Amino acid sequence: MKQWVLRIFGNHKKRIGAVVVLGLLFILMAFFFVGNEMVQNRAYVLKNYEAQQQDMTRELAQLAQEQFASGDTLSDVIEDFQASFLNGSYRWCFLAQSGKLLQAKDANYFESLKLQEITTVKKLRKSCRDSGQMMTMVSFEDEKKTEYTVGIVSDVNNVLLEHKVTKHTTYVMMALALVCMLFFTVLLACLLLLSKREIRIGKLQEELTQRQQHLETMSEEVGRIDEQMAERFQGNLREYDDELVHALLQKSTHASLFPLGILYFQWQMGDRYVQKGQFQQLIENMRKLLTKDQILLEYAKGEFVLLAYRIEQKELPELKERMIQGVQSDMEQLQITVRVETAFLPDEEEENTEAVFTCLQSRIHPEKGENYEKPV
Repeated sequence: MKQWVLRIFGNHKKRIGAVVVLGLLFILMAFFFVGNEMVQNRAYVLKNYEAQQQDMTRELAQLAQEQFASGDTLSDVIEDFQASFLNGSYRWCFLAQSGKLLQAKDANYFESLKLQEITTVKKLRKSCRDSGQMMTMVSFEDEKKTEYTVGIVSDVNNVLLEHKVTKHTTYVMMALALVCMLFFTVLLACLLLLSKREIRIGKLQEELTQRQQHLETMSEEVGRIDEQMAERFQGNLREYDDELVHALLQKSTHASLFPLGILYFQWQMGDRYVQKGQFQQLIENMRKLLTKDQILLEYAKGEFVLLAYRIEQKELPELKERMIQGVQSDMEQLQITVRVETAFLPDEEEENTEAVFTCLQSRIHPEKGENYEKPV
């Protein structure tokens, strides 16, 4: 199960389709549950209304029974039924004798029922059921054992309108549709942003891998150059990495190595004599502060060059400060100072790294200008 989920949602292409399907299922379920709740609410309203109408029917039947008992004629009772307040646009009452209709709403409506051959309570009940009307009735007998049936008929749609069930249903469905649309839109927007981000991350990872490979190639090239120079200076003591610095600057032209920062350190010892071992310990402490993208080389006596690949311009002063602070105690112990010049190349299209390096040298040795030569 876990592998199946990762297989679908781990791929940004499959994830969009899967989430769209799940979103649609969620919307369908929401409509189903809300619709079911509305149906139950409609049934509840109609059930309560039918109970109230049944109570009114009983009261109407009791009133008619009292009229017959008091000596009123059938015509008087029919007239009272026609004038009843129950007769309205969507609700009316009727009176039947032995199952045969005597009155329904008013004279005109009763005549229309006759034209439709609705003359009995049985036919009226069937007509109400077919036309979506609610019918309640109560039967009783007078002193002569004659059966009378009193009933009330209401139009269901108008009952729902009166109780605002239809309007409520419309509003709820519109609100649900709007919420689902917003949810689906936001979900798709988030998915698209997430997919774009993953694609971008994938490209950055690929670019980072390429840069790392190129940097490894550069490291191998440095090793090869170092071996060549060792063979060249075989039998002689080689103290400085000046040629290696120039070789690296010439090789540092690939876009994956940029931005490039160059720090030129000149240690100023004044008249003090510093043992080589003490000074080398200071340099080793500096190398411990370097990352895998940084190289520190001794260019000349008391002069070091730090090449910082893939560094942002705002990080260059921080690197300079970190290197100085890292050996501050060594500098105080040896009673020496340091001068640092920095240069930043944002991309390979900038002026040649060798030219920038020459400019740094002229800052370190301004008296020699552009005609700088490595001090012996």
